[in-house]
Formats: sequence, structure tokens, C-alpha cells
Amino acid sequence: MVVGGVFETKGGTSCVILKYTNSRDIDVEFLDGNYFRTKVSAGNLRKGEVKNPYNRNIYGVGYIGSGDFRARNGGVKTKEYSVWENLMQRCYSEKFLENNPAYKGCEVHPKWHNFQNFAEWYTSQEFYREGYHLDKDLLYRGNKVYGEDTCCLIPRAINNAIVGMFKSGGVRFEEESLKYRAYISCNGLQKHLGYFSTESDAIGAYRDAKTKYLKSLAETWKNKIDDRVYNSLLGEW
Repeated sequence: MVVGGVFETKGGTSCVILKYTNSRDIDVEFLDGNYFRTKVSAGNLRKGEVKNPYNRNIYGVGYIGSGDFRARNGGVKTKEYSVWENLMQRCYSEKFLENNPAYKGCEVHPKWHNFQNFAEWYTSQEFYREGYHLDKDLLYRGNKVYGEDTCCLIPRAINNAIVGMFKSGGVRFEEESLKYRAYISCNGLQKHLGYFSTESDAIGAYRDAKTKYLKSLAETWKNKIDDRVYNSLLGEW
């Protein structure tokens, strides 16, 4: 227990003693390039029980980091941590991806691997207290990266409309009529748009209906969504 002494920790990173006051008051710094410092007792140091907030223990990618945002308050997960943990799960949990293959290929921007960075962005959003959903698809069609430039917070109603539209709407060929049927999902209900002789006409009807519906949602929620969300809903679909 001398200044300069290096100890391995259970988290996989080493730390060095910077200052020894007594067996219950030892200042150490982790040797992983993040320069995080903390106090520890001699007993815990010998056992390697020194917590490093920069250990990537969330699906092997994410880490808590050092800052003002906490993962738990009184043993209960904070809202920002729950959202971030779910985000990491969608992209890096093998079990989750097996059951939800639509998320394969999705990733989190390196800046958001640090929970502190995500929480700072999340709590700075105008409507984060409203319980809105974190979305990566609305602002940039086909986007696969979760990050501060690509994500936004949207109401459940808008999120459900977008998801439902792609899962429960579109065009299909009907054998009985030998025509293409166009349909769309609005407010959880499937709406029939008509039968068409060509696939392109059916697709056109579907896109027109989808655009009209999303524009109506934009106006309904105009004062309860940020400008990026509003303008995106008014765009081409």
C-alpha cells in the first residue's frame, strides 16, 4: 500500500495509488486513459472491488461514465437510464436481436456509449418529461444509427402511427380480384383504399394516404412536438 502501487480490479482495469492517508482513505486513479479518480479502502483495493464507471459492462459496449446523471435513485432506475439501457439492448443484445431481427444492423453513436452524454441530451429535450418515445426513423428514413443528430422524442400516438403504417399498411395482390389492394393503418384500424389494376397505382394511393394522415398528425400535435418532428411529418413519405 504505497504511492505508485498498481492493483487489478474485478472490472478488468488496473488502478494506481496516488495518495495513502490511512487504510480507509486511499486515492486511486484508473489506468484506462479516462483518468477517473476515487477513494477506496485497503481491504477493497486488495480484493479488486473498486468500481470504474468507464468499464463497458452494458452489453460489452455501454458504460455509465463520470458525471451528474445517476443510473438509479433509491434502487430504482432513473427514466433516462431506462431509456438508454433499452437503447443499448436493441442494438447489442444477442438475445434481443434474435427475437427482433428488424433491429439487426442498428448501432449507437460512440458518443452515446457513455450514459452521461445520452442523459445530458435526453434531459435537454423540450418534451422529455412527457414520456415520449425515442425515435431514430422519423427524421431520416432508413436510418440505423441512434445519436443526437438522428434521434428525436415523439408522442406514443405518432410512434404507433409510423410503426403501424409500415407493419399494417401497404399494397398486396389479391388473387380473387386479380387486382392490387391498397390499405393503410390509421389509429390502430386498417383502412381500405381501393383496388387498382397496376401495382404502381396502388403504391401511389398508399403513399398519398400515408402522407395525408401524417400531415394531419403534425397539425394535431403541432404545439406538443419540436420543429424537427413537425417538419418531418409534413415531408414526403
